[in-house]
Amino acid sequence: KQWYQRRVRDRNVEVACSDLAACFSRLHGKVDLLIFNPPYVPTEDVASGGIEASWAGGKDGRVIIDKFLPISAEFLAPEGLFYLVVIHQNKPEEVIEVGKDFRINWFRSH
Repeated sequence: KQWYQRRVRDRNVEVACSDLAACFSRLHGKVDLLIFNPPYVPTEDVASGGIEASWAGGKDGRVIIDKFLPISAEFLAPEGLFYLVVIHQNKPEEVIEVGKDFRINWFRSH
C-alpha cells in the first residue's frame, strides 16, 4: 500500500491520488477537505515527467493552478474547505479573483 493509505487506515478518510480531477467525478459535492499543492514554480514550460513535474508550473507558475480552479468548487461539500499552495510569483491576488468566478470563497494564510 501507499504510505498515505497506511497513515489513514484506521480513520474515516478516503485518499485519492490522481491526474488533476480524473478520478473525482463521483465526488461531486462530497469533499470536505481539498488540499492542492500544485507545481507552482514559474518556468518556461510545464514538465510532463520526471521530478520536474512536481514543481515546474509554467508561466507565472500558474498553468496547473488555472486548469484546476474552474473544477475545484464542483468537488467541495457545502461547508468544504479548499487549501491551495501558492507563492508570490503566482500572483495570489489574481488567483483569488479568478477563484471568485468559480464560487470559491478565500481566506488568506501566511
